[in-house]
Amino acid sequence: MREAAAAQAVALQDAKMEALVLSKKLRRLEAGGSHASLFEVYEEELAASQAEAARQRVVVGELESAVRDLRLEIETLRAVAAEAGDPALRVAGSEGLASGAVDVLAEGRAAKVRSWKRALAIADKERAVLRAELAGLQKRIRHADFHRRAAEDSSRKLLKASREAERLTAELRDARLAQSQAQAALLPAEREREVLRDTCRQLEEQLQLAQAAKRELQFERRRDELRLRHPRLSEASRSSPRGRGGGGAAARRGSTCELLRLLEAELGTTGVRVLPRVHVLLQRAQREAGAEEEARREAMAREEELMQILVDEQLTRGGGGAGAAPAAPAARPSIKA
Repeated sequence: MREAAAAQAVALQDAKMEALVLSKKLRRLEAGGSHASLFEVYEEELAASQAEAARQRVVVGELESAVRDLRLEIETLRAVAAEAGDPALRVAGSEGLASGAVDVLAEGRAAKVRSWKRALAIADKERAVLRAELAGLQKRIRHADFHRRAAEDSSRKLLKASREAERLTAELRDARLAQSQAQAALLPAEREREVLRDTCRQLEEQLQLAQAAKRELQFERRRDELRLRHPRLSEASRSSPRGRGGGGAAARRGSTCELLRLLEAELGTTGVRVLPRVHVLLQRAQREAGAEEEARREAMAREEELMQILVDEQLTRGGGGAGAAPAAPAARPSIKA
């Protein structure tokens, strides 16, 4: 009996220590996780197991006290039988009492042992279930912690990226505002620059025209001086084909070309279809008039070149004189250029 009671006490102590260890682990997990409701359920189950263990300890204590009382009664009966002096009665009484007490004690002990075994088996099963649930919960908590840390890192990165995007957006908005202000400030300057550019272009054109007119006047003055000094040059210029023909011939040629163009315009596509021969003759007349005009222009150009050569030679010969006119340009300038 003492050995069984001691074994039960040791088993209960082990169960108590294991329950304490599990409760500590659960408290640590509860402090580090977010599954408070599950931990509360496990703590309630552990508290119920501890209460059942305490009740079993009370039952064991009652059984031990009953065993002690029974032993005291057996010893008392043995003492009474010894005082009576009847060995047979003493032996029979002691044997009967001992056998009855032993049977009662054996049955009670067997029942208690069976109940304890059942309770211990149930406690072991519950403990195994709790351990399995605890292991699964720890695994889930580890995975949840990993995902929670990843989510926190992602949230921090997203917040940082959003702040950076807001900062860049503000900088871009400020830069665009500054650009628009600079463009608005440069717009009057651009307009003024365009006005000044147009003015400069007009002044340059006027300057070029003035320079061309100046060169033309210088050329005319030198030519007049040369004609005054050499009357033969003026007679030769008057006796040239252009002089003989006069301005009337040039005007007639110009009017002829103009009339041909007007006639072609009047005929149009209808004249081409109806009078193709007239159209061919008209084109031939236009070509001949164009060739005549080109020859006239070439003759005028050669005449001007010859006049320029004569002017240059005269200036070169008279260049040694005092206060001679300035040297003429290499070619006659044209104000139309």
